[in-house]
Amino acid sequence: MSVGNINNSNVLNESPDFLPLYIEAISGGPDLEDSKLSSATGFLITKGDKNYIVSNWHVFSGRNFFTGKCLDEYARIPTKLKVKIPSRFKYEGQSMSSMLWNDFEIELHADGAPNWRQVKEEGVAVNAEKKDEIPHLDVACIEFKQNQVHPSFREKDFFTGPGLLPGYQVHVVGYPMGFSVIEKDDEMDKFLGTPLLPFWKAGFIGSGQPFRSKAILIDALTTQGMSGSPVLISFPRHGKLQLLGIYSCRWNPRPEAFGDANIGMLFLVEDFKCLFE
Repeated sequence: MSVGNINNSNVLNESPDFLPLYIEAISGGPDLEDSKLSSATGFLITKGDKNYIVSNWHVFSGRNFFTGKCLDEYARIPTKLKVKIPSRFKYEGQSMSSMLWNDFEIELHADGAPNWRQVKEEGVAVNAEKKDEIPHLDVACIEFKQNQVHPSFREKDFFTGPGLLPGYQVHVVGYPMGFSVIEKDDEMDKFLGTPLLPFWKAGFIGSGQPFRSKAILIDALTTQGMSGSPVLISFPRHGKLQLLGIYSCRWNPRPEAFGDANIGMLFLVEDFKCLFE
């Protein structure tokens, strides 16, 4: 067995599975036991000498992006995030057998105020002041102060065009319902529970026009747990993956009449890159 390091200089096109982070939103306090509220996905973006954990505002705040209402039935909100970040991988012969993860806890509040940044209006990012202040986009980030190098997106990975047209294929890469591709013990015929790789779901740009606060609609069969997933795109002429944006949530215009329309929402990295400036 050998252990390999991740090449962070071109991780997007050499090892894209290492970029999505597994996140659990936790509610707790000095006198309260930790309770898992939900699972989600996120990713790291590096700008200069700073690293940022990026996910959806609704993951950080625990509130509905459209209404501001608490998502938890008992009105609990996240106080911290538990984040798994891949660092190295193990090989058995020529095949990767498992991932080595680093576990981190990220406090979401300090002195009663949020620790994250959000987009206040087009092109303007601010430090959040109120827990229930609905931002312009369902995106938030928090600085990740660690000296160790971790897989991350860089500005060179951001989508730069051409313009998006309906029918273009995209990839939403995350952890649906907390699921990941995991190790399997063939002798015991059971899963060991060690996270290995995220799950790729294909989708298509559903409309060339922005929808509600600059969201782009996609046709994709996504589920809970994929909120905050990086959305990747590639074009045949150059074949390289680019970070198009971040997946937010499903949009069901009239579920009582039509059921689930399999419509998802994403926000373009071009519209939230101000968070890192």
